[in-house]
Amino acid sequence: MTWAVQLEKNAEDIFSSTEEPEELEEHIADEEEIDVEVDDKDIADSIQYGVMYDRLNIRRLASWSLLGIVLVVLFVIALQEMYHYNRLVSDEAALGSTEHYQVNQQNRQATETLNTFGVVDLENGVYRIPIDSAINEMVENQ
Repeated sequence: MTWAVQLEKNAEDIFSSTEEPEELEEHIADEEEIDVEVDDKDIADSIQYGVMYDRLNIRRLASWSLLGIVLVVLFVIALQEMYHYNRLVSDEAALGSTEHYQVNQQNRQATETLNTFGVVDLENGVYRIPIDSAINEMVENQ
């Protein structure tokens, strides 16, 4: 616990510089240049330019790029096929529901025709009567 108290009291001295700005400038000016000789040309070039020379494996880069392009093309083709399949299924479902609607409409019309009076052929005097009435008429006539 005493070290914490000492730190609080002397923290200012830790971060303050004892040298004056003029002394720092003189110290920086007195630095010597060091000349290093390197036998390896690659290392010398990397020191001179600040980066290492990178030997790219063009064959590997091209093969991975080609593989990536092929995978993207296959993915796009698969998406198109899925779209066409789903569209075909939805069109068939819509067609089926349309046929069902038409069949129901025809059933309603047939039921209405069987249960109502109507004119079939006015010139020849052919008329339509409900099926229940026709059955009753036939039973009475027998």
